Amino acid sequence: MRYCLLIICFLLSFVFNLNAQIDTVQVLKDSTKFANDTAKVEGVKEKSVVVKDPDHSPKKAGMLSAILPGLGQAYNQKYWKIPVVYALLGGVGYLAYTNTDYYNFWHGALIIKNNPYHTDLELYNYAKDHSAGKTDIPASYFSTKISETEFQTENDYYRRNRDLSYFFTGVLYLCNILDATVDGHLYNYNVDDNLSFHIQPTMFNLGMANSSAMGLSFNMKF
Repeated sequence: MRYCLLIICFLLSFVFNLNAQIDTVQVLKDSTKFANDTAKVEGVKEKSVVVKDPDHSPKKAGMLSAILPGLGQAYNQKYWKIPVVYALLGGVGYLAYTNTDYYNFWHGALIIKNNPYHTDLELYNYAKDHSAGKTDIPASYFSTKISETEFQTENDYYRRNRDLSYFFTGVLYLCNILDATVDGHLYNYNVDDNLSFHIQPTMFNLGMANSSAMGLSFNMKF
């Protein structure tokens, strides 16, 4: 569940960023005059569109983020996204590292336990040397009170967590590339106060003893 929440937070920031940037699409007949001319579309109010960088490349933004996460966001001048990218990747990456460490410990113990020629002393020494920080179970319990089924359960549990951690690390890495690419496409789009969709905080009058409440208002223009 905690992995899903991380993914949802990242995707929500991506979606809200799109809603904040996408404006009424302007049809331009002459791209060489894109920086200074007014885009004229029949039935649509004229507005000037300013190009920040006509050579800005969405492909380059995606490639930079593929080489180094956050580099494409810097290229798109979305510097605030860089710590978000590294916080998410770092958090899931840490979980992947921890679960891998735990899995290796329990897998090694399971191998010894499954060996019909193993001794209690061998299992005890393994737990004593490798269990630090991985379990609260005393090393002496490994040779006397933990069954093979319990070893197998712990082994499978951390293997599943390890695999999920690596999977979500990969998903976040791909989202980082996708975010940079989309931002690259929207880099030169004009965004002003005439957005078609607005979300803003609003005070509502409840009509009861002059009481009021804080809420959100949604305004759409067609």
